[in-house]
Amino acid sequence: QCSVCARWHSLKCPPFVLCCLLARANRVQFFQLADIFLSSGMVPAYTAAAFAKKFGRLALRAPPAGAMLALGFIHNIIRRHPACMLLLHKQRAAAANGDADGDAPDGAGVDVFEQAQADPAQSRAVESSFWELAALRNHYCPQVSSRVS
Repeated sequence: QCSVCARWHSLKCPPFVLCCLLARANRVQFFQLADIFLSSGMVPAYTAAAFAKKFGRLALRAPPAGAMLALGFIHNIIRRHPACMLLLHKQRAAAANGDADGDAPDGAGVDVFEQAQADPAQSRAVESSFWELAALRNHYCPQVSSRVS
């Protein structure tokens, strides 16, 4: 077991999350423990959104097997916490409002999510969008890109 797995609840260790997501030995156990934590209806929407955003960013850097697992995990978070659907709708609205000429409004393309923030309430995840999923639609591995759709 990863020595920092016991500290997962503190949300202070993005390198730990990356090591567990990428390490085959810890991957399944990590996602099982995180799934148990996030399956509770008592988890606030901002915490679920912060986890989903972090997993989305990790999926961008993970090998295909890790990205597939992270995408399934994000799907479960969105299904269990309907308030996180707003992140998907913001993504579609941003894509619909973008223009091909490149003169987008101020702030377009800027993600307000603060990944380094230890407190999920302060991370501004709910104010963000799932641009990571749009990026994963163009993943080099066809299985990953089709899983996003």
